[in-house]
Amino acid sequence: MKIQPKAIAAVIMAVIVILEWRKGYFKGLKTYRPSLTSPPYPAFFLSLPVLMAILLPLDPFLLEGIQSFGVHYPKVVDFGGFIGKNVNFWYILGGAYLVSLVIKKEWSEKIFSALLASALTGLVVHFLKMVFLRARPDAGFGPFSLLNWDGLWKGTRAFQSFPSGDVALVAGAAAYFFYESKNRFFRWLIFLFPLSNALSRVSGSRHWFSDTAFSMGIALVLARMIWDYRKHVLNFSSHENS
Repeated sequence: MKIQPKAIAAVIMAVIVILEWRKGYFKGLKTYRPSLTSPPYPAFFLSLPVLMAILLPLDPFLLEGIQSFGVHYPKVVDFGGFIGKNVNFWYILGGAYLVSLVIKKEWSEKIFSALLASALTGLVVHFLKMVFLRARPDAGFGPFSLLNWDGLWKGTRAFQSFPSGDVALVAGAAAYFFYESKNRFFRWLIFLFPLSNALSRVSGSRHWFSDTAFSMGIALVLARMIWDYRKHVLNFSSHENS
């Protein structure tokens, strides 16, 4: 029986979760309540529907434009496809986590937080896929083909375009590192990972541009919640125990 890469990644993630649970990462979770009415959350929630309203009618033109320039950035597309394929990004972060336990344990909590943001974003996006059931570009139904209920019980992936799951996994971790990093150059450089992955998915007609943009928006929201938790709950608890 062939072992699926996602199954291996799930086992690695489970081991890492157990390690962080034993270290006390989740001890403040019961009392944590993110203030969704405080900045930047209202701006996030307002901008996402506005973003979709703008991008949805532009999707066919953006798709054509990105694909017409595809020959000029094959390496970027290949790289984006690699990090999004078979949860390779989780393997990279999982390996970095294990190395951090040996080199510098303080890094392990940050890397785990990025992994958690990636997993949470992927989970939410997977749920939204089942709600919207949008046709992929290569299905030939156009950008406004939503709520294709027959795709739900047939189990076909042709109607799981919105949002992009691959981009969600990469963007979740990238968004967390964006909040965590104090280096302005690195903060924006890290988004080249989900952007290259988005470029790969759109170039291959697997997603509309709005699918990838919405995944990045969701990632920014969920990664912020995890960053707030680590900053205001974990650091406070650590300070009390010291």
